[in-house]
Amino acid sequence: MKQKRLVLALALACAAASAADWPIHRGNLYFTGNNDDVLPATNRVYFTLKADSAIRYPAVADGFLYFSTARGWIYAIDEETGDIRMKRFFGPKLDRPLLVTGNRLVCGGGHRVTAYERRRGGVLWTRELLEDLDGFLTAETAQLYLTTTRHFHVLAMPDGKDVRPGLEQESCGGFPVPAGPALFQVAGGAQRPIVLALNKADGQAKWRQALNPGTAQTPPLAFRDRVYVISGTTLM
Repeated sequence: MKQKRLVLALALACAAASAADWPIHRGNLYFTGNNDDVLPATNRVYFTLKADSAIRYPAVADGFLYFSTARGWIYAIDEETGDIRMKRFFGPKLDRPLLVTGNRLVCGGGHRVTAYERRRGGVLWTRELLEDLDGFLTAETAQLYLTTTRHFHVLAMPDGKDVRPGLEQESCGGFPVPAGPALFQVAGGAQRPIVLALNKADGQAKWRQALNPGTAQTPPLAFRDRVYVISGTTLM
């Protein structure tokens, strides 16, 4: 019964967001969860659907609702009818939020990243990494940015190959946020958190700033010529 209520909530959410895509968990790089385009006019229930296990990380794009489950399945649902249009098994280590970009649905977990054709579910490419993913997937134009426990990677979206070899970074993690020629992220774990500004061209750190121990691993906000970071109860 708990699962059914969760899917019902997703149905209402996707109906409300139909005027604009919601291509990643909570809608955007900064996890705002906001959609200013539309408001649900009523509490109409469009559909209910019971998945194989607990549902995680919904995303919406071009009339489809995508989500993963705790057992490692990926679903594509028609947002109007609730019909299952695609269902694929990634594996039990699927634990990263889904990313919809272009005609691809990119999924990750453990040390593997896979890009599917997002409507039919065909595998476009799979990339095995040396370490487990640590953080979230971020895409910009034809490139995919990701971090593992020790390396920063830039992959070509068409084939999953390295745009450049993985660059070793101290305790990467976080959620790379692209802004102009740089990528910003909070990394280092709870004991030694830092803000890193990485050069997109070569992955080298342009600058770094230490944060207070215990800082939550939330994405920085890059706007114009400033980067805003939450450090405990402090806004920097």
